[in-house]
Amino acid sequence: ALLNGLLTGDPNVVGRTSLSTVDAEAAALLSPKTSSGKKKRKHGEKEETPTLAAHTLASHLTSKDAQNGANVYSISYELHRIAPQILTTVIGTVSTSLVNQDLTKRWQATKLLGRLFGARTSDIAGRFGPCFREWLRRSYDPESKVRETMVKCLVNFLTTQYLQADLCADVNEALSTIILRDPILDIRLLSIHQVCDLAHT
Repeated sequence: ALLNGLLTGDPNVVGRTSLSTVDAEAAALLSPKTSSGKKKRKHGEKEETPTLAAHTLASHLTSKDAQNGANVYSISYELHRIAPQILTTVIGTVSTSLVNQDLTKRWQATKLLGRLFGARTSDIAGRFGPCFREWLRRSYDPESKVRETMVKCLVNFLTTQYLQADLCADVNEALSTIILRDPILDIRLLSIHQVCDLAHT
């Protein structure tokens, strides 16, 4: 109940614990630039307006725990090693955030599920097929940071779950789509480099 409440942002739960609902990597990767990091504007150029995602993230980062404390995502991952049965309901809760309009929540859900599915001792991907397939759809996410994270998670999955032929076939398809069709060159190149590294390990 505690984990589910934190993952859904239940104020009755969030207010009773010191656990953060944002991990440190999300804070570093997705937070808007500070005033010292703003680009110098040319004469007459309008200042960029912060996105809704940036505003939402900023509101999450009011607690110091968001940057350097324990957070619900890291704890959820560690629990799969010692008490995987606890994650039975948590996996479904996390999966609902894969389509959340809040970029922070969507990215964190993508990363956590990627880590859980790709853990060496994990059979979560096979046991939670619908959640796994929904996660694979993040390969087409409109936000490049989510797709970049997917590349790393997909390659890791192939590294650790290579005995799961059917699941790896789905992962290969998602990865191939990114390589061939992603609109950002850097992400296509990252995919190719990651696959090449995998082939040489």
